[in-house]
Amino acid sequence: MRSFTSSFKAFVSEYRVGLALVLLLVGAELIFRVTTFGPTSVIKPWQYLPLRLQFSGLKEHGGKKDPIPKLVANRNSYFKGAPFSTNSFGFRDREFNVVKPEGTIRIAVLGASITIGSGVKDQEIYSRVLQNLFTQDEHPQVEILNFAIGGYNSSDIIAVYETHITRFKVDVVVLNFYPEKSDFVARNYRDKSKRVEWHHLQQYLGYSFIANWLRVDMNNWRRHNLAKDWKKRGIESREKEVVDKLDLIKTFNANLAATGIDLFLIRLPLPEKEDQLPTSVSYNDKRQSTLDWLQRFDDVSYVDYEQQLAGRISDKDIIYPGDNHPNARVHRLYAEAIYEDLEPFLFSR
Repeated sequence: MRSFTSSFKAFVSEYRVGLALVLLLVGAELIFRVTTFGPTSVIKPWQYLPLRLQFSGLKEHGGKKDPIPKLVANRNSYFKGAPFSTNSFGFRDREFNVVKPEGTIRIAVLGASITIGSGVKDQEIYSRVLQNLFTQDEHPQVEILNFAIGGYNSSDIIAVYETHITRFKVDVVVLNFYPEKSDFVARNYRDKSKRVEWHHLQQYLGYSFIANWLRVDMNNWRRHNLAKDWKKRGIESREKEVVDKLDLIKTFNANLAATGIDLFLIRLPLPEKEDQLPTSVSYNDKRQSTLDWLQRFDDVSYVDYEQQLAGRISDKDIIYPGDNHPNARVHRLYAEAIYEDLEPFLFSR
């Protein structure tokens, strides 16, 4: 017994700084969970995790037979602290038929983590609220289906449509599109073993809200304080290829138009602080050039809700500190704004 006590005291003495740091982080994690989500987040911690979608067990791994994975079908789980369910097709929406009912205007809503509703309940996603608005205004023939997959860029989202959604025979595609953000396609990967190890580390850190918060703050600091060309150098070091989003949308629109489907592009603003918004000349020029291009492209409808929702969304309207995905209130604002433009668009086609 004395030997054990001596060994324990020696261990504590040797690693007291590390142990103190661990206790500090655990205490901070418990305080964060209780103050943000309530005691349930401590009693049932597995329901409240800041994991990314690829580590959550809610997304398929894909493979050669299915290079564009969907969500895992028929799941009732939690994602970022909110109930998260999928239908039998592997999308976060209610069940619906493959065959479109007669007289129905079927709308496919495409996007990534915002459109999938990260951190909000199923019924609070803007696509579901939008469906309710059409139903309340006596437009039961309008059917809105959410086909979003979190973590995908524009190229991936279009691939999801072409691979999994064409069979549903939609009439309109609504795509949340950010023209100023670059899309990347990886051409060569780094050493596989190192990549797997790093992914494991990301997964373990993903169980902690505090670790996630620190990671986000570090990324924000890096974006604003490091050399202006750090992203460019990072891209080159990873051997990635920048996708031409203008050409991508033009091709996608042409393919849709050939089958009688209309494309309705939207841009939904995020609840970010002003000092977190990109202010570089290249960023603003890229966005303006895209807007100018879209205005000349007569058969593409594009609505940027930045100005319309200005002053109505603040940096406090997030799902929790450290994750700037919009909360349920913002999703409601999205739905109401989209409805004002989409309703006349649908009935003037």
